This record gives sequence, structure tokens and C-alpha cells, in this order.
Amino acid sequence: MATAMIAMDILPQMLFIDDGVYCLLKDQNAEAAGLASFQERLGTITDLIGLTASSDSMRQRKIKSDDFSLNHKVKTLSLDETAQLFSQNDAVITF
Repeated sequence: MATAMIAMDILPQMLFIDDGVYCLLKDQNAEAAGLASFQERLGTITDLIGLTASSDSMRQRKIKSDDFSLNHKVKTLSLDETAQLFSQNDAVITF
């Protein structure tokens, strides 16, 4: 979805919450589990729009910023910052 939006000159903001923060972990081998890897695409998207993750979701899953792939340059947001991000956008799409 983000790739399509970028192609239409709409720059989305991506926030990873709950179990979604696992998508940002480094050294994943999704193919071994029969899943598609999004690591390369996330790296490309990072260069264009950046990625954010909920610090609350990270804390609940005992994930630290150092656990994320360096290629993603993830910015972590507090609950207040997350609420502010939602209020700044006209639409929110969840997956």
C-alpha cells in the first residue's frame, strides 16, 4: 500500500504497532518459514518516508531499538507522539 501511495506522489507515514514491530527486526529469514520478506522494500521506503514504531509495543515485547535492522532507521514514538501522528493525518489504514 505504501509503495502504491508513493507512486501516486502521496507520502504516507508508517507506524508499526503491536506485533507489527516484529517486521522491523534484523536478521529475519522469512523465506525459511515460507513467507515473503519485506526487508528490501522496507529499506527502500525508509529512504523516502522513514518508519516509526510504538515504544509501548516495543516495551511489551521486550524489543529495543538495537534489535531493529539498521537499514530501516526506525524512529520510536511514545503514546502521546503516536496519538499526535494519528491526528495529523486525514486517513488511517490498518493492516
